[in-house]
Amino acid sequence: VEMAVDMLTMAEYSDLIYLFSGDGDFAYAIEHVQRLGVRVIAVSQRSTEQSQQIVSDRLRRTVNTYHDLEEFKNVFRREEQT
Repeated sequence: VEMAVDMLTMAEYSDLIYLFSGDGDFAYAIEHVQRLGVRVIAVSQRSTEQSQQIVSDRLRRTVNTYHDLEEFKNVFRREEQT
C-alpha cells in the first residue's frame, strides 16, 4: 500500500516512475498516474528457475515498459575475486 500511495503522491512531480515489482495489485495505481501523464516502467523477475511465473500479466500490460531482471544480469554480476 505504501508504494502505491507514494506513486500517487509523487505523480505530480514526476514524468517517469520506476516500479521494482511484478505485483498486479499495482495496476490500478499505475493506470491512475498514467492518466496524469506519468510513464511507468516496471522491473521484475519474470519467472523462477522452476518456471513459475512471478510477474503479473496484468502489470505487464498496464505499464508503459516492462524489463525482466534477466536483462540486467551482466550489469550487476559480481566480478570474481582472485
